[in-house]
Amino acid sequence: MNNIGVEQFIADTMDEIVGIKAIIDKDPLSEIVPYLNKYSIIKVSGTLETAYKTIITDITTQGCSSIQPQNFISYSILESSKNPSYNNICSTLVHFDKNWYNSFKCQVSSLPNKNLVLDSLDKINKARNTFAHGGNPMNNINSIIHDYTHAKIIIEILDSICFGSVLDV
Repeated sequence: MNNIGVEQFIADTMDEIVGIKAIIDKDPLSEIVPYLNKYSIIKVSGTLETAYKTIITDITTQGCSSIQPQNFISYSILESSKNPSYNNICSTLVHFDKNWYNSFKCQVSSLPNKNLVLDSLDKINKARNTFAHGGNPMNNINSIIHDYTHAKIIIEILDSICFGSVLDV
């Protein structure tokens, strides 16, 4: 990835949830397992959300010397309340650059495992929303790791699209 901070954040989250899996595997019947699973859902969802917003914000404010556009982009993107859904990412991209939007959609559509990647992202968002709205998501740590592994491909594509356009200039 081009955005090293985001790459490290994604890797750190993977390390953390793999560590949580090790705790769960030692005592899968422990009363803390449901809480660890719910924490992991929030952690991966938050990581994906922060990652996509940071990539877009970093690339659109790079080299911008005026504080006003930086403030606006920060407020509009980083501080907005948008889950990391495929539609939200596309909606954000199209407002900045239709070429980014088209390239992103094209690259996602051409993935050999497109449905798996999009379903994984959707499962993470649904689990997060279920928990955030008082429900009880049934995702276990294995499914959370599986879904995160595939959903982060969306972030990798976004990074290559946004930073690729800058590198091509």
